[in-house]
Order: sequence, then C-alpha cells, then structure tokens
Amino acid sequence: MPNVECPREQDLLDALTAGRWPERCEAELRAHVDGCAICTDLVEVVGALFDARDVVYADVAVPASGTVWWRAQIRARREASLRAARPMTVVQAVAACLGLVAVIGLYFLAAPWLSDSFAPLSGLMTFRFDGLTLPGIDAVKQWAWPIAVILGTWLIVTPIAIYLTAGKE
Repeated sequence: MPNVECPREQDLLDALTAGRWPERCEAELRAHVDGCAICTDLVEVVGALFDARDVVYADVAVPASGTVWWRAQIRARREASLRAARPMTVVQAVAACLGLVAVIGLYFLAAPWLSDSFAPLSGLMTFRFDGLTLPGIDAVKQWAWPIAVILGTWLIVTPIAIYLTAGKE
C-alpha cells in the first residue's frame, strides 16, 4: 500500500502559507520536496490555489470601514422598523376583516328596518328577511354551516397571509 502521508508535509504547508517557499526555506526541506512525491503534489496544488486566490484578490474592491459600518447601521435600522411594524400590520388586517364582517352582519340585521329608507334602491337590496317564509329559512339554514366554515377560514387565513406578505418587504 503506497504511503499517503509525509512527516514533513506540515512543515512544507507552513512554509507555503507563510510565503517562504522556495526562496526563504531550509535547503533540507527543498531537498526533501525534490525527492518526495507527496510533497511535490502538495506544492503544485497549493501553488495553484494561491495563484487563483491572487487573481481573485486583484479584482476585489473592499470598501472603507466607515462605509461598511454606515451600511450596516442603515440595514439594522430598516430591519428593526420592519420588525416593529409587523404586529401593527397584523392588528390592521384583523381589524379590517372584523370590520367587513361587522358591516355585512349589520346589513343583514338592519335590512328590514332600512328598506323604507332605501326604497329607491330596493332593486339592489334583493335579500330581505321580512319576505322569507319558513321553508325559505330552512333553505338558508342548509347553507349556514358551509358559509360559516368559509367565512371562518377566511377570517383566519387572511391576516396570516397579509402578515407573511408584509414581512417579506
């Protein structure tokens, strides 16, 4: 089985990373690398990696530390304001849903009493409780549970959807 480790590998790696290879390292280490296949491969691989690193570093434009700090402060403030606004967004969404339900409920409760006031608009107000007979109420009752389930689901899902979409902005 071929040897996959060399006792001088760490010494060579230290010299490579410190930038001492090959000019500023011991002659003994250079002689070892000439005779060791593992260390020769290490020099080739690490040398290629360092060359690629130098090419990438040449193109990098690092901003000043003050600019980085300023951008970090702006980002932190923006994120803090979004986090602070989330509960208010949820409250507004729930209030809007409950307000809509209240308006619809008040319409159905007040429709018989307001029918005289809105006589010119009677064509628009086609659903009235005073015209319902007992079989008509039974017809409404059969749809009561599905409508209640749909409205309940809508009341729960709508604020959650608004919260999730407002949180991503």
